[in-house]
Amino acid sequence: LIDFAEGQPDLNSRLVRMIGDPRKRLLEDPIRILRALRLRHMIGFSLDIDLRQAMQEFAHTLPSTVLPRRREEFLKLLRLSSPDLAFREAQDLGLLQHLSPTLHESLQSEAGETFYAMLSQIRPREGSPAELFGLLVHAFVRAFMQDNPEISPKANEGLQGEKFQAWMRDELGMFKFESALAVKAVETAIATIPNLRDRNNICECLLIEVYFYFLNVSFIFSILMNRPMVIQRTTLPSVCDRIGSIPSSIQ
Repeated sequence: LIDFAEGQPDLNSRLVRMIGDPRKRLLEDPIRILRALRLRHMIGFSLDIDLRQAMQEFAHTLPSTVLPRRREEFLKLLRLSSPDLAFREAQDLGLLQHLSPTLHESLQSEAGETFYAMLSQIRPREGSPAELFGLLVHAFVRAFMQDNPEISPKANEGLQGEKFQAWMRDELGMFKFESALAVKAVETAIATIPNLRDRNNICECLLIEVYFYFLNVSFIFSILMNRPMVIQRTTLPSVCDRIGSIPSSIQ
């Protein structure tokens, strides 16, 4: 086996390096910026210094790519085992500023940590695009669209507004039915769990809220797609561990 690209030393060093000049390669196809970020988090390697600098330098070229390609990269990031870490680094590298200005601006507030925490709680690696985007929308709503992080937001609070709809449509590339599904699921989840939070039990309530949310997402999605839904009690084992049991209303 001949290692023409001299990749073995990088494998040994657990380093993601671009073959050739990274600036030239990223300028040829800016989507490679997102692929490098995803690969880095998928295999747990570090970014080569030159590649990292090039990613920051050419982040402004990302909007020149077609939206469907950026949409697919969003979905692939959400399928990672720890999507919160990938989104955090995308923000740190200045990628989200050009990928999703709305999310970038929101993440600069103190509620940004809440957003990352919500992304970290469930990892639906095999979810459909609608369900994966539902996770992102749910995290956004819970983090940035409620006045008090210790109480549930009001239903329909800004979810039908043009700014929110434009974020889903123009920045994430969500299809119309996906946006409608995500909004409906958020509203349903909020209506289902009006007062679960307890000041001394916030972490457990966050987990159970997300559990309810994804049950609702799956339920609504199954109705729209006319397919049966199978509820698995092991969807979020940590909920059972922390709470003790799954509420009888959803058994």
